[in-house]
Amino acid sequence: MIATKAIIHQWESFAAVGVELLKPISSETEYDAVIAFLEEITDRMESPEDITYLGLVNLLAQNISTWEQENLEIPDSAPHEMLEFLMTQHQLKQTDLKDLVDQSALSKILRGERAISKKLAKVLAEEFHVSISVFL
Repeated sequence: MIATKAIIHQWESFAAVGVELLKPISSETEYDAVIAFLEEITDRMESPEDITYLGLVNLLAQNISTWEQENLEIPDSAPHEMLEFLMTQHQLKQTDLKDLVDQSALSKILRGERAISKKLAKVLAEEFHVSISVFL
């Protein structure tokens, strides 16, 4: 049986401080705050399989994705230009992606000297919450 009283008590505690993070994003300021909160949560996760925060991460990611689809105009560009654009939008430097892609390869990609592989396109699509086709 679900511990209804415990859930209600926890929700009341949460609602006093965090419910704003769960509503749809309505401004760029809120968007930035939700991105920062999501990064803090994912930093606390011990592994991608850590289910402690999984529901919260999924909800925040969906809210972020919805806001981006409605508010960010992504120009029709070459894959390396799209990557540069998204890095700028997320205020990321090349070194911020070091866990996703080799820095030398990333430099070549950003200069348009190397194509983005399907494997890397999938990783980048997940990282930026966009369709894989953006990078292919």
